[in-house]
Amino acid sequence: MLPLSDTSNILQQDGVGKRQRLEALQEPATFQLIVERAGIDGLISNSRTSGHSQLQTPAVDDPRQAKRQLAADLGNTAACDAFLSSLSDALADDELLHRCLLPITVTVQVRADSGDSFMRMLLNLLPLQQQVATLLLHKLPEFSQTEHEDSGAGSSNTATSVPGLILGQLRW
Repeated sequence: MLPLSDTSNILQQDGVGKRQRLEALQEPATFQLIVERAGIDGLISNSRTSGHSQLQTPAVDDPRQAKRQLAADLGNTAACDAFLSSLSDALADDELLHRCLLPITVTVQVRADSGDSFMRMLLNLLPLQQQVATLLLHKLPEFSQTEHEDSGAGSSNTATSVPGLILGQLRW
């Protein structure tokens, strides 16, 4: 007769034990880590190598899974605070902010409504909602002024302009 064994400390198929999984969960919730864990591609890229001719659109296999992962990773106050701090630093890059405001493309056919941007996903998380909205509203005057100077008569397309995209995120 085989002795009973506790399966909670047996290594998983991927070779990661319970202790390593717990340590991974205790890492600071940085912008890059959260985006990678949610499976969103195209948000974080090296702007020096990507070129400025075409703005890369973010993509995800399953937006519902990405939303669930975001909610799980940002479920406590400490994780939210660390993430918001790194998000604020990351959004100092205007190109990254623009990519975060663009609708995410679904790369695999799943029965899910699409069209949400990364910022919209964050705005749908109750613990982050107020801080993300405030962050976006603080960015709005910066881009409104530069866009007005660049376009002269205000002829820019509001569907792709950063101020138009920011205002679109705040509509519920």
